[in-house]
Amino acid sequence: MNKHRQEYFENIKILQTKKLLIEAYIDFYQNMAAFLKPSQQGKIVEIGSGHGLIKKVIPCCMTTDLFEGNNIDRVENIYSLKFPKKSISNLLLLDVWY
Repeated sequence: MNKHRQEYFENIKILQTKKLLIEAYIDFYQNMAAFLKPSQQGKIVEIGSGHGLIKKVIPCCMTTDLFEGNNIDRVENIYSLKFPKKSISNLLLLDVWY
């Protein structure tokens, strides 16, 4: 397992023990949800979903990350997204560092 993948899974495991951090993420997602344009056609997609907590606030959001995970709908790389043109209405990113 490469180092990045290992850190990814360790961070998800640690997050599960941090109630205050989970609440902070939920708050961020609620703020993001207020700016969505639901009338636009296309998918709501989060890049770098990691823990997949966004689904607690935006259940229809497609979660993506570099690695498969329990709460990841699709494996994607931000540098070469494989979505058809005009298929995404809202693209969300939070804590995405590369």
